[in-house]
Amino acid sequence: MNSTQLASILLRNSTNRYYIVYQGYLVNHLSHGIVALSRLGANCERIERFIEWYTPRLEQPEKFRDEENMKNITELLGKRQSFYGLVNAYKGELDKRDGSLEKLIADKFPSLFPGLLGAALHGLIHLGYGYAAKSAQVVCEGLAYMHYSYLPIKLSTAGGSRFTEEEIGRGPYNVLDAVAMIPSTDQIEQLDVEFQCRALLRWLLETAVAVYALADIHDFFLLHGVTAAWSLLQVAPVAVGHSKQLTQDLVKTFLCALLTTYIAQDCPPLSIERLKLLSYKEDAWTTVIEAALADDKDEHIYKLVQVCHELANDTDDQNVKKLCLIAGIRAISETFVF
Repeated sequence: MNSTQLASILLRNSTNRYYIVYQGYLVNHLSHGIVALSRLGANCERIERFIEWYTPRLEQPEKFRDEENMKNITELLGKRQSFYGLVNAYKGELDKRDGSLEKLIADKFPSLFPGLLGAALHGLIHLGYGYAAKSAQVVCEGLAYMHYSYLPIKLSTAGGSRFTEEEIGRGPYNVLDAVAMIPSTDQIEQLDVEFQCRALLRWLLETAVAVYALADIHDFFLLHGVTAAWSLLQVAPVAVGHSKQLTQDLVKTFLCALLTTYIAQDCPPLSIERLKLLSYKEDAWTTVIEAALADDKDEHIYKLVQVCHELANDTDDQNVKKLCLIAGIRAISETFVF
């Protein structure tokens, strides 16, 4: 499928046709699935089959088209109101920048990323897949949904912790051994600012894959951490790659989001034994991708396989390659736990 065909399919199946939310709280992932399938090599017919399977659950937009032409969007931050008005506002901002997605993201994303945890990271994921496909429509939807669902992480000392010190971080490794693998501040400061941004974001993605692959349960929200980290890697170099301070703020924010998700899912133990059970073979991906594309599945599976396949092809680290393959096999063969 070429880029023109992909752009046409995305526009035809955008939130102009199906609302961003359905059944009150579930999020429309149609565009993510389309982009992921395209990146996995699916042809137009296969993607249309997925669309036909997925769309009956979605809701028509007519009853949600309130205040489409409102002007002041600042007061709507995190209010979960006027989604279509927000989409139109970001389209207007795009027009002011002569259609440059890069300028739009660079100008608007820094004020939105502190609230990226809202709606289980869906706004960020929508934006990342939209920008990966260079779809102006989906990018504006993603920014609008980040604005709509903005929810910053706030620390509180009230009420104490749900976990004792002994319960947090269960597993075979000492937490200090893990922390020692993180580049020191001095090492980070020596990196070129754009390289620093990509290196830190890449580390976040590899970490998210490792946690998902090695957890003792197939956890839906840990999977979300993987696709959100990949989405961040698409947009963040454009949005904050010029600034060390913004890069570090974004990395800290997203790392807190991942840790919050891990703790909220009861800190599932990570088993290094899963890594030892598999020897990496490049041709194994053919089987994984064929299995993913064979049947109509929850689109999260397509996204996880797509992200891990691309990461495996883009690294020489054999452990990362194995973790990606373990994650891909898990996605196609195990049932989610929510």
